[in-house]
Amino acid sequence: MTHNIRKGRVFLTNLALWQLLQEIAPTDCTWREDNIGFLVGRRDAAVQTVLFSLDMSLDVIQEAADRGATVIVTHHPVIFHAARTITDETATGRRVLSLIEKGIASICLHTNYDGAADGLNDLLARTVGLTDCNVLVNADGAYGRYGTVTGAQTLPSYVDYVQEVLGAKAIRFWDAGRPGSKVCVGSGGSGGLFERVIAAGCDTFIT
Repeated sequence: MTHNIRKGRVFLTNLALWQLLQEIAPTDCTWREDNIGFLVGRRDAAVQTVLFSLDMSLDVIQEAADRGATVIVTHHPVIFHAARTITDETATGRRVLSLIEKGIASICLHTNYDGAADGLNDLLARTVGLTDCNVLVNADGAYGRYGTVTGAQTLPSYVDYVQEVLGAKAIRFWDAGRPGSKVCVGSGGSGGLFERVIAAGCDTFIT
């Protein structure tokens, strides 16, 4: 791993931090249309403090600056679609400009963290009570997990359980009149998994 030594202290560079995070969320778990990784910043700049956030907003960037953070690691990428310009006329441009002006780097772990071992899908599967889990993946690289729920439940009762364990204020669901027993979960935009969910014989899909 790349590291620098200054005044007897070992510290990470931005690039080395990204390399370290890839050990947790390998890039081979990434949906092919996604934009993950070290997205903004200087590769050799030293990492002082890291702020973790779900999204990259101007408020998050300001909080990082106030806390003295030099890197923000988010789940959702600050740059998703290809950008032809970086100006203050777009939300993406304003965020990237703010990062650059404040000297803060951006690293994103998105679908690679969704699909990684012990990543978001594994956490979601455990949280909603799945056992004997298997990986479900489609041609685009979108990952899910499917397994069984101990004791078949009516869907409304399982929905109540899921809402409680996730702390969700609201859940939308369709009751197909089948008990919830073989369940698939897909964090994020996993609509593309639907055909695979059916092929796996699941009666319930949580996304």
